[in-house]
Amino acid sequence: MRDLGIKIREVRTRKGLKLSEVAERAGVTSSYLSQVEHGTVTPSIPALQALSAALDTPAFYFFMDEDPGEPVVRAGERRVLMLPSSPASYELCSPTLKRNLEILVCKLSSGAATHGEPFTHRGEEAAFVLCGRVEVTVGDRCFILGPGDCLQFESSVPHRYTNVGDHAAEILITMSPPL
Repeated sequence: MRDLGIKIREVRTRKGLKLSEVAERAGVTSSYLSQVEHGTVTPSIPALQALSAALDTPAFYFFMDEDPGEPVVRAGERRVLMLPSSPASYELCSPTLKRNLEILVCKLSSGAATHGEPFTHRGEEAAFVLCGRVEVTVGDRCFILGPGDCLQFESSVPHRYTNVGDHAAEILITMSPPL
């Protein structure tokens, strides 16, 4: 699991975090985190979840193949991402997260929201509704979007997507930089 440790270290250093900061946030020792980063210890699923939360990075990111070879992602070959804290499912349309843009299709069943509480991250985000009716909360503003509607905003402002329609909704989401 050396690659896993390398990715954890890359995310930590890219975010400018010290080993001790991440270890404290995750509830592990600095020694343990160092061993994980050097590939001498493989974290358990709960430990990996704690580390990903401490790094504000979804755990699935650490298992993604970052060298797709091809710039095309076919509709039937998208990676499906499920976050434990979200009823939404995400299909990754980007072949890699090492570029400046991330493209996802977010699928929400009727009444479902992407997060319990509004979420923030650095950069910009745009949402294009493919089907359904979606309420997008950005800060203290709410926007109701239907098929073909698009919204762009600073993603450092707390935001959340909620399906307010009677049928499933699909949203094409682009983020820069990738989350």
